[in-house]
Formats: sequence, C-alpha cells, structure tokens
Amino acid sequence: MQRRLSTSSTAGGRALALADAGVFAAPRFVLETEVAAGRLVRVLPTVKLPQVTLYAARPARGEPPRKTRAFIELAKARLRQSPRQSRHE
Repeated sequence: MQRRLSTSSTAGGRALALADAGVFAAPRFVLETEVAAGRLVRVLPTVKLPQVTLYAARPARGEPPRKTRAFIELAKARLRQSPRQSRHE
C-alpha cells in the first residue's frame, strides 16, 4: 500500500477517514462513535495497535488545580478500561 497522505494528528486522521481519503489506525475510543453510526467501517479488525505510553505534563510549581487533577484521574481510569468495557457510563 502506497501512502499519499499522512498525519500525526488524531483529529486530522479522523477527518481524512471521514472524507474517504484512506485508512486510519486509531484506538477504539477515538472512532467508536463513527463506527457505531456507520460513518466508518473497521477494515482490519484483527490488527492490534502497539501499546504506547501517555504522559500528562504540567508545570512543576505547586499543586495543579483541582480540575486538572480530576481530568488526569478520569483520563487514567478511562484509558485503563479494557476494550470490552463500555466507554459510556
């Protein structure tokens, strides 16, 4: 398969896939709404993406605001869910 277009942006890849510009590999939660609505179709369901490490960066001075801490905790909990668990609680 020859690549004519590429992006390192999740939003850009999603937009290109929705515009029928090619195949886009992304974590399930990024595209689940479009797949459920029939706007996108999984074409390689047995292919697994490599695991990645995600970092939350913030300034080192003092404690982060409560909203920032809550967001980080929510993100950690959601990203730890197995693919079989619901993303919509």
